[in-house]
Amino acid sequence: MKILFFASHCNGLGHLNRLTCIAREIKKIDSRHKILFLTAPGCDTFLKEFQYEEIPLSEITLTENGYFADLDVQVSSHVIADYKPDVIVFDTHFPLAVLKRAGMKKIKTAVVLRKTKKDYFNKIAKLKADLFILPHERRDFKGYDIPKKAVFVGPIVREVDGTKIKDVVKRYGIKKEDFVVTFTCGSGGGRESRGFIYATTRVYKQLRKKIGNLRFIILAGNRFQEKVDIEGITVKQFEPEAINLLRASDLVVAIASYNTCNEIMFVKTPSIIIPAKRVNEEQGERAKNMEKIGISVVLNEIDEKKIADSILEYYYSHDMKKRMKESFLKVKMRIGNRAAAKRILGLKLG
Repeated sequence: MKILFFASHCNGLGHLNRLTCIAREIKKIDSRHKILFLTAPGCDTFLKEFQYEEIPLSEITLTENGYFADLDVQVSSHVIADYKPDVIVFDTHFPLAVLKRAGMKKIKTAVVLRKTKKDYFNKIAKLKADLFILPHERRDFKGYDIPKKAVFVGPIVREVDGTKIKDVVKRYGIKKEDFVVTFTCGSGGGRESRGFIYATTRVYKQLRKKIGNLRFIILAGNRFQEKVDIEGITVKQFEPEAINLLRASDLVVAIASYNTCNEIMFVKTPSIIIPAKRVNEEQGERAKNMEKIGISVVLNEIDEKKIADSILEYYYSHDMKKRMKESFLKVKMRIGNRAAAKRILGLKLG
């Protein structure tokens, strides 16, 4: 079976993250399946284990939700025609013309559709696809229009590996006495993320004399090119074992993206969450749910003083640490990687 993963709208790596998780499961089920990724330039570090084609970004792509830069439709269509896939898998944001052309050519299509604001979700849900994979539980979608061909599989996240956790600790030189705070900002380290990254460096300067064993690790994103040279801060554009780094951290400070929030819940590391304002995203709802469970502190904006105060409070408060860690006992997660893979493989049989 030939499967093409259309990893579109690659400002950040969320789409690639989910799709590679599914692709790995497909390979585990049967390594004979052929997989090709179509993605934006600059994502090669994420795709070393898979064959991929880099598609240039067009200036604007028309979607039912407006205009934004995305993978060039014409070039994508040529690659699809040459590859002749049995199934194309899309993820949430993508040029609708590619999905429509695939349907016209009788290619099976699957859409991994995570929760967004209701209007956008309902528009995508009305599209003609052979399968909609929702990486959530049904209870999260009150008032949404659920497609008839939808399946709820649970969150799609990367695997935690004890051996790789040890490798991460060694690579970053993390000592047993270190208090490690990992920051992850989403959006690939572009313009939206830079304010968060530089606020983080100023927070470190406020705290380094108050917390002697402080270590900051910033996962900045592939598009962040500036150099940060401050002792005690490690900046990485890309960390292939990010989920294992989160597990090795004492605290996570993050923008409330889908992947990061699910990975925090999966690895059970306390967090400070900041919902970003996105046109189609409902990060505020995600953050509030985590705060309600008791595993996160939510800040409504990138405020250096509030971030610093929240880190200090967590560091010095035994009761807060105990309370947040105990709250993870309420978190029950059904990981959807394998279920999603099986559903995609079932399309060809259908």
